[in-house]
Amino acid sequence: MGQTKRTDRSTLSQVRARIAKLREDTKHKTTAANFDFKTRLSAVKDAERSEKEARKEDRRKKREERRRAEAGEKQVVGGDVQMEQMMGFGGFGGGKKR
Repeated sequence: MGQTKRTDRSTLSQVRARIAKLREDTKHKTTAANFDFKTRLSAVKDAERSEKEARKEDRRKKREERRRAEAGEKQVVGGDVQMEQMMGFGGFGGGKKR
């Protein structure tokens, strides 16, 4: 058949060449992994930044709603203000507490 189960012994120069090749391969893999890490890190930062801006916008809207409510912009839900006052529904008595 022409096949033998024996393997050739490696020489010192072959071993050193193989080690050098493996070092080069791992060096390329680490730079590729670092690049991927940097890309992922920038994507995470962008996502955090957009989430922060969304929360900021929500806070701004809530703050503006509170300002409107404090300014006295009463929103009437299908009723007449004069009728409510005549019936005694002027408010809940939420005046200043001492």
